[in-house]
Amino acid sequence: MRSLFNKITQFPEYHNMDGALEDALRAQVKEKAEFDAAQGQAYSEFSRKQTNESVSEVLFKIDEQLKSVQDAQKASNEALPKVRSELTRLRPLNDEIRNKKKNRDAIKTRSEKSAKAADRAEAKLETLRVKNPSSPDFTRAQDDYDQCLRQKQADITALEEREAVLVTETKEYKKELFKVVIAALGQFVSAKQQSAASLVSIGDQISELGGQIPPYDDPSIEVLQTQLQAYRSEPLE
Repeated sequence: MRSLFNKITQFPEYHNMDGALEDALRAQVKEKAEFDAAQGQAYSEFSRKQTNESVSEVLFKIDEQLKSVQDAQKASNEALPKVRSELTRLRPLNDEIRNKKKNRDAIKTRSEKSAKAADRAEAKLETLRVKNPSSPDFTRAQDDYDQCLRQKQADITALEEREAVLVTETKEYKKELFKVVIAALGQFVSAKQQSAASLVSIGDQISELGGQIPPYDDPSIEVLQTQLQAYRSEPLE
């Protein structure tokens, strides 16, 4: 659990995005299941039991077109899990830049420690200078201060160099990040466009078939309409 929490806090944007994609995948599965249920046995029974054979014939033709809808949507539906898989490439990129920032932070910490050590060595040197600048202790303090000062400067230089390199590395990281996102979304949009183009043609055919349904004269419709109106007139509790 702690490991999962750490991963989320380290790259929350990715985990928020991945969670949204997971929700979209679940919604997609639910949508397909509901479409299958609507277009399955219940639709076939509804078409078969029409009292007007002309209506049944048109409904069966529409059913064939609805099957084509599933075929047209297949590539589109497969695009979403592919996008999710492609976007996992963001994680190692983020891991790499975080490690580089940790390295910079370690150098910064070391630089801060050496600066404090130099300050302490300088304070000790000044104290001994006041007491007896000719004593062996003063000479040792001078050597210690000189060494601390060199280390301080070396760590400052190392930090400045690492900061400069990190600026370039961060720019490259952002470029790679956008490359991955744009490539993944490009594939997704392309699949959606192809699916939409196919669905337009299928929709036109279904619309044309719908126009072939003859006027429906079933006496039970009037009864149902009367019952529906009565239900609408009832007060809501």
